[in-house]
Amino acid sequence: MNPFDLLDRDAHQLKIHLINALKIGCGSALAIFIAMGFGLPGQASAGTITLLTLIAQTRKDTVLLILRRLVSYVFTVLICWIVFQTVADTYIAYAIFLVIIVFLLEMLGWQSTLSVNAVIGAQFLVNQEFTFEFASYQLALLLIGISIALIFNLLQPDLTEKENLKLRLEKIECEMKEVVSEVAQSLLQKEKIHERREYLPKLHSDLLKSIEEASRFQKNSFKSEDKWFLPYFEMRLEQCLILEELYEHTRSISLNPQGTHAIVDYMDSLIEFISVHDEPGNKLTECLELKKDILAGKYRMESFESEAMLLFVIFDVEKFVELKIEFVTKLSKEQMDSYKKLKEIC
Repeated sequence: MNPFDLLDRDAHQLKIHLINALKIGCGSALAIFIAMGFGLPGQASAGTITLLTLIAQTRKDTVLLILRRLVSYVFTVLICWIVFQTVADTYIAYAIFLVIIVFLLEMLGWQSTLSVNAVIGAQFLVNQEFTFEFASYQLALLLIGISIALIFNLLQPDLTEKENLKLRLEKIECEMKEVVSEVAQSLLQKEKIHERREYLPKLHSDLLKSIEEASRFQKNSFKSEDKWFLPYFEMRLEQCLILEELYEHTRSISLNPQGTHAIVDYMDSLIEFISVHDEPGNKLTECLELKKDILAGKYRMESFESEAMLLFVIFDVEKFVELKIEFVTKLSKEQMDSYKKLKEIC
């Protein structure tokens, strides 16, 4: 990675990386400290188990991984007991153990538990002890490691992440208003269109980052009322792609003054539509009326190609409006209330 790429990352992303590093470092050290306090052999295994479990950075992934670790522990102990008691050569025995456990976990789709199973198997290999007491020690190390990982992942800063998503939402809406305005003006001043395309790549890039953060937040959150962030940013990304198409279509249109201002006036009215929280069905009605006028030949163009492009423009605008309406109508009452609580900054 280019070292300058690190400098380009926003502060929130760096904060997330720092929190993950602190969780893994402090969590692993705490697990070893607790294992030492109980006088358990192989205390380092507790720290390793914590580290390998904390790699699952979301709460849901952590809980699922912990359950799988507990179940696969039973498989591991049973396979170790059978193989290491049957095969005299310890290295061959360990190879056979790994072949069996890897095959079993691959069949179950539990590959994420393999690393800890290998650590536990290595403990049995090194100590060559298969008593109930030793198996209990290994279980205790596993419980310490996964418990610390669960506690640390339950302490994810949800509030901070949610507030950051709200700020991203407000930023996206501001950028989208600018882009819609620029697209509308490009109909009137086509000669400036190449200078203004810089807004769209930035909006696209910000949306991809927002989707990544919203996806992580949704996996960490157990509240259904917060499940609208990811669909929201995905909807905005689809609208951004439509705006990119609109830019291309407006470059090929030669409008008469009346037709130009009819389209531009409607697109200017979409600027406030971007931040409206309720279902803006009236904007779709206006769009359909405008499309009806265009199809009826109210706005005569200089060429057939321009008329066709004008239809493409109004179809794109119609889809732009429908995406927002579709998003709003799919929200539950709780999600709608959460969505409406956002304050408009732009």
